[in-house]
Amino acid sequence: MTLIYIVWAVAYFPVAAFLGPTIRNKLAGSHFLCICTNPNKKTHHPEPRRLYLNAMATIVLISCVKKKLIGAKNVTAKDLYISPLFKKAWAYANQLNADKIFILSAKHGLLNPESKIDDYDISLVKAKVSERKDWTVKVIEQMEQEGISLQDDKFVILAGKNYYDFLQEKLNPDNCTFPYANKGRIGHILRFLTQELSK
Repeated sequence: MTLIYIVWAVAYFPVAAFLGPTIRNKLAGSHFLCICTNPNKKTHHPEPRRLYLNAMATIVLISCVKKKLIGAKNVTAKDLYISPLFKKAWAYANQLNADKIFILSAKHGLLNPESKIDDYDISLVKAKVSERKDWTVKVIEQMEQEGISLQDDKFVILAGKNYYDFLQEKLNPDNCTFPYANKGRIGHILRFLTQELSK
């Protein structure tokens, strides 16, 4: 290791002087440099960032709805949607004691319920397949940014198939539940949510 360090030092310092401070500083923080400059120091390899401490977090995803506060500006996302379906779904999601609840927004993708947004009129119900696929890619990227594990976390998806048909392909099927599946029309879903909330 000492020989490696000597060879590296001879090569590094002239090159670093040529590259300038910006790139030199990036090199200074690299894993390779840490090994070479201190051969006796053990390096730490951090685990991928996880938002939740428990091994399997429960994530509830609620689809957005058409009925909103018309013309609303800079309103908290969970307050923008005013239909009975969303309100009951929100109450049901909270009843599940989930680690995190997100809204599946046709416009914003994975939406934090506390985010401030404006009224919009976009839906995935009549969107093209290509548009729904692009939207799903966006949602998956946002999930990864939130530290959500697509394979290890548990998902409860309160949404119609247009919002999860391509998303479920990326999730562990053993960790996913779709309470609305096979419930039929909105009236039946509302009845299901009402029954669950009364328990």
